[in-house]
Amino acid sequence: MENAAHDYPKNKRDVIIVLAGGINPDGSLPNIPKYRVEKGVELYKQKLAPFLLMSGSWSFMLDYVPPTTEAKAMRDYAIKLNVPEDKILLEEKSNDTIGNAYFTKVDFLIPKNWKNVCVVTSEFHMERTKYIFKKVLGPEYDIDFAEAPSKLTSLELKEKEIIEKKILTFTKKWMDKIKDGDDLAIKQLLYTEHPGYAKRPKYSKKQLFKMIEETEIN
Repeated sequence: MENAAHDYPKNKRDVIIVLAGGINPDGSLPNIPKYRVEKGVELYKQKLAPFLLMSGSWSFMLDYVPPTTEAKAMRDYAIKLNVPEDKILLEEKSNDTIGNAYFTKVDFLIPKNWKNVCVVTSEFHMERTKYIFKKVLGPEYDIDFAEAPSKLTSLELKEKEIIEKKILTFTKKWMDKIKDGDDLAIKQLLYTEHPGYAKRPKYSKKQLFKMIEETEIN
C-alpha cells in the first residue's frame, strides 16, 4: 500500500527512513541532506514513529572517498537537533536509492517485522523514491512519504527534475520486469548488473552514466 507524499503523514509509523543526499569531501553535510534530516526530526518530534533510520553510505558515482558515511553524518546532525542517539539507526551499505530501499528492508524492516514506514526525501527525488520503494518493499508494506524542501532556485530545481526524469526512466527499464517485493531479483540486479555493488557489473559507471544521459524523456 502506498500513500501520497505530503508534509505531515497522519498514520503512526514503525520508523522514519531519511534518505542520504550527498556528502562533502570533508565529511560534512550539504544543505539538501540537512533539510531531509530536519524533516525527519520534525516528524520524529511529532511522535510519528519511535525511530529514525538514516540510510546511505555514499554515492557510487563519487570520485572521492569521504571520511564518514552519509548515514553517520546525518545521525550526528540529528543528535545536534536533540534526537537521542539510541533512537537513530544506521543503514550504511547503500550507494544509491535502490540500495536505500533494499538494505533498509533486509537489514531492518524484515528482522524487526516493521511494516509501516515513512520515507523522507527531497521533492525533486520523490517520484523516483516512490517507484523504487514500492518496487523493492512490495505490497506487504504500508509506505508513507514526506517531502523535505530542497530550497533550490527554480532553475536549479528544473535541472534536478530533468536529471531525475532521465534516471527514473532508465530505472524503470531496469526494474519494471521485477515483481514488487521480490528480494532475490533485486539482490541479483544489484550484485550482477549494478556498478555500485557488483564485482563484475554488467555496466561500468561510465557506461551507466552515458546511458542515463542519453535516455529520452517525455
